[in-house]
Amino acid sequence: MIIFLCLSMLFIFAAYKNLKATFIFYMAFKMIGLQFMCIKYTPPALSMETFLNIYFVFVFWKRGLLKQYFSSFKLFPLKRYFIISLISIGLSSIFSIMPFNSTINTIIMTLLNDYLIVIIFWFYVNTREEICLFIKSCMIVLIVSYIFGIYEFITNTNPFLDIIRGNVSEDLLLGKFYDTGERLGLRRINAFFVSPNNFIYGAFVTMILFVYNKYIKPPFKYSIIFALLSFLLILMANSRTVLISSIIIMSPLLFAFKSKSIKIATCVIILFIISSPFIMQYASNITSVLDSSSSAEIEGSSVMGRMMQFEGSLELMMKSPIIGNGIESITYFMSDKFDWRWIIFGTESIWMKLMIERGILGILSYCFLFVDLITKLKVGKDKTMFIIMLGYLCAHTMSSLPGFSLSYFLIVMLCLYKIKNFNYAYRNNYNPQTY
Repeated sequence: MIIFLCLSMLFIFAAYKNLKATFIFYMAFKMIGLQFMCIKYTPPALSMETFLNIYFVFVFWKRGLLKQYFSSFKLFPLKRYFIISLISIGLSSIFSIMPFNSTINTIIMTLLNDYLIVIIFWFYVNTREEICLFIKSCMIVLIVSYIFGIYEFITNTNPFLDIIRGNVSEDLLLGKFYDTGERLGLRRINAFFVSPNNFIYGAFVTMILFVYNKYIKPPFKYSIIFALLSFLLILMANSRTVLISSIIIMSPLLFAFKSKSIKIATCVIILFIISSPFIMQYASNITSVLDSSSSAEIEGSSVMGRMMQFEGSLELMMKSPIIGNGIESITYFMSDKFDWRWIIFGTESIWMKLMIERGILGILSYCFLFVDLITKLKVGKDKTMFIIMLGYLCAHTMSSLPGFSLSYFLIVMLCLYKIKNFNYAYRNNYNPQTY
């Protein structure tokens, strides 16, 4: 659509004026549903995300920075995970049950968004001021989304989703974009996101904000208000995955900032009063995970339902157990000519997606992500980072998190690592460069 083309051109113009600031803001802007904001909807579709990813990669290549980053790749802390993942994606794509020309767009988007962009961010965004700009950009994007989400909750309408559904084909939306409707008598809001599950972004940004405030001076103002607003919108999202995982991710806040305990307690009391009419209904979201009758009532999957999906995913993985059936093979199996549609619909866990599409090698590559986080980013030695990692793992195990970008989680962890190093460098009187 012309509006998305104009928005893309605005990014290009801004990048011409200030590449670094524009790139950093784009990393935050990618939280919203860019993959369905298409410049060209007719096959092969061209989304804003793919278009702008290609543009930024081209600019970095043109300036010689990409070559520099690749030559320094051995310094990248997640290189083992990236290498094994690329091997897995390559083999599953070569021997895929899907025609290569029908998956090339997805493969390119995955390589750019989940891997190359993360490498660029690691080497390009280095200073305390740049990390600060990234946090501010995330807060701006989320606050605008929160305002729109409150409007959606009150009016029960979402013009943004109406535009997307009115232009994107059902084949492109299948299994990736959902009509949320209501749950427990309350609307599940989307705002500018692909899924209510994407409100987990608020939990991640809250934690970056509070870690920054802990280690870097001067701190951000009004961080407590932002945290409570994020949690309120997480409640409005009305998602079990988001609620449970966000509680885990944000749990370190309960033990931090003791000097502000009175302010926090006051804000929590106000939030509780506002949300008290919904507390019992939202509590049912958590209990329904283990209760099949409650799950049926709120139209969600119970543990038994997820186990059936895992059994179906395992059976499909056995068609090509080592390298999987190929990228986008889930869409192939969910087509009308197969009986798998209602067994694996939604593939409500990252493990199911890996089993079907990339097999054992894909599962191992994903496990190496957490090995690298623990060994290279020292996540195991930092309680906050470790809990954030557990919260993410919980969320991605409970749900495939449609619309959520893996690259964003990686960037969050890399930012937290750099913030800690800034603090260490300050205390030891030297100036950190690239970590």
